[in-house]
Amino acid sequence: MIRNPKILSFFVLLALAVATFVAGYEIEKVNEQTRRDIQTNDSQRAANEISIRLSAQVRESIFILSGLKALIEGNPNLKQSEFEHYARSVRRLGPGIRSIAAAPDMVVTYVHPIKGNEAAIGLDYRKAPVEQRAAAFRTLRVGQPIVAGPVRLVQGGVAFIVRLPVFVRDANGGTKDWGILAAPIDTDVFFQQSGLFEFTDEFELAIRGHDGLGEQGRVFYGDASLFTERAQPVRETIGLGSGNWVLAVTPKGGWVTQAPDQMIIRIAMILTFLVLSITWLTIFGYLKERNAARIRRQQILKEKSEFLEILSHEIRSPLQGVLGAQQYILDNGFKESMRPIVETAHESGNYILSLINDYLDLQRAESGNLSVTLTPVNIRKVIDDAFRIATAGKKNSSLSIKFSIAEEVPARLMLDQRKVNQVLVNIIDNAIKYTARGYANISAAYHEADEGPVLKIHVEDTGVGINKEDLETLFDRFTRSSTGENRSGSGLGLAISKSLVEAMGGTITVRSEVAKGTDFSISLPAFVPTETEIAKFDTLEEEEAHASAPGNGDHLSEMRVLIADDVVVNRLLLNAMLSTLVKDVILAEDGQQVLNILEKEHVDVIIMDAMMPNVSGIAATMKIRQQAQFDHIPIIGLTGEESMKSQAELLRAGMDVVLLKPIDLAPILSAIKEQMAQREKFALHQKP
Repeated sequence: MIRNPKILSFFVLLALAVATFVAGYEIEKVNEQTRRDIQTNDSQRAANEISIRLSAQVRESIFILSGLKALIEGNPNLKQSEFEHYARSVRRLGPGIRSIAAAPDMVVTYVHPIKGNEAAIGLDYRKAPVEQRAAAFRTLRVGQPIVAGPVRLVQGGVAFIVRLPVFVRDANGGTKDWGILAAPIDTDVFFQQSGLFEFTDEFELAIRGHDGLGEQGRVFYGDASLFTERAQPVRETIGLGSGNWVLAVTPKGGWVTQAPDQMIIRIAMILTFLVLSITWLTIFGYLKERNAARIRRQQILKEKSEFLEILSHEIRSPLQGVLGAQQYILDNGFKESMRPIVETAHESGNYILSLINDYLDLQRAESGNLSVTLTPVNIRKVIDDAFRIATAGKKNSSLSIKFSIAEEVPARLMLDQRKVNQVLVNIIDNAIKYTARGYANISAAYHEADEGPVLKIHVEDTGVGINKEDLETLFDRFTRSSTGENRSGSGLGLAISKSLVEAMGGTITVRSEVAKGTDFSISLPAFVPTETEIAKFDTLEEEEAHASAPGNGDHLSEMRVLIADDVVVNRLLLNAMLSTLVKDVILAEDGQQVLNILEKEHVDVIIMDAMMPNVSGIAATMKIRQQAQFDHIPIIGLTGEESMKSQAELLRAGMDVVLLKPIDLAPILSAIKEQMAQREKFALHQKP
């Protein structure tokens, strides 16, 4: 141990100097990396946005010209005056369209406007220069719109050339080549409408893919050096139907190479060192704070451990139901008389799946953000289900368990079935757990109160009871009564129950006496549903049942379904659900695999998880919707987020339907049939 204060001071100051230097260096590196990450994210977001705008601009131009194409296909022998009339309207819709030419039998016959384009009339593509001839005939060969260029026009200016193939019916009812429709689109107008000029105020941009050749094409906009490895650009691909462009984007002024506030950081480190050097004795206060931080970390770890214990406790009740039911089946074999036991196992399993959501509900309830879903509920069935889940696998000949429901209780009430079930399972499970002999009684009554109709449920037992001093904190988190200290459990079940009851607008109270028993009373506002509400709810259930019934899969047996989910259990579950109903099921683990599969195989429907590694379902959907050849494929999204904001984001990305997990066959089949029906109806309307 160093006893000399001067030597101790020297070593303290030396340690402070080293620590300050290292801290300053690390802060500079972290700031530099943080700034680089921000630049990368901003560039990626901006590149994605501008690629979407450019793609939309291309699609809009093709769509506008497709109207004139359809007119020609319906009237292949139209007059020049008719062509000019409709072409004039098309140019009004697309300000960037410089002119429009139609070439039946590959000879330019129709032109608008004629003035300034007289030389184009009579142009025979069969005798045109090699490059122009190849581009024109490629349009017919591919059978899709092609975006060529940009090229410099004889009339002045630079333009993209959009060419559309035109086909007409022959005498045998088939189709034959009529020719092509071509239009130069002014690049300045095109870029201005897509917001490219404003984009380049903040970012460096280059576009590769002359004539839609993608990486093989030359750079036609911006500095070609942006595509080098040294530039480290963010890249985006823009689909053009037949061909693509590639964008390279970097921040204006290049990537950050040092922390933007490097000098400030160094001055701050010097000042810090001086202050610490002069007041080094405050190190003892620092150690004290470190000790306090250590205690706080230990408390966090303790709370995490308690949460895991909570999870174990709350899952134990339904899990015992599953194990008890399964063991019964193993011991006795499966007969029709065993069906109630199998159903109990199924209900317990569903309860486990919803349990994590219940814990999230607790957090939302305490913050006032918990949503309540009211449906016409058969309260007798709900109580019976909770009773079976709580008692499955428990055998106690000294305990009598029964329930009774008053005759005045309506057949159905407007309640949140999942939350009522969770509360009852918790309360009934406690009654059984803390009652060794005697009885546990569950009863329900219904009456009118000043504030409206109320459903009142009592759970009464002759168990160990609760001390009076424990009643005040009984519904707090991590709390158990002194009479229940030796029982397993985390003490969260009643806290969850109270939060859920209050979220539904009700109250929960307790009366108890040690060694005599406990009576929990639950009061819930519960209106009788109208005939309309009942009919609507029953119709939805019937539709789901109809959708999942065998033989109701309109064209399902002919479909190839692509399933994408990073969780192997979900992929296997969906495969098991659909493999017997559809022609083929293709599995993918992330969005990139989805894109790769679409390039190689035909797919009728995509079922895709929203959040996946590498390329997410959202990003994959946006890329799919940018490519015209895949635009007809329905995309059904899967998510565990219940918020409307999250679902709206998926729909904006291009998904057609969003379904909530856990996975269920009925809504998936219903969504598939609905989307296919919509597309068939749309296709019929598009036929001439």
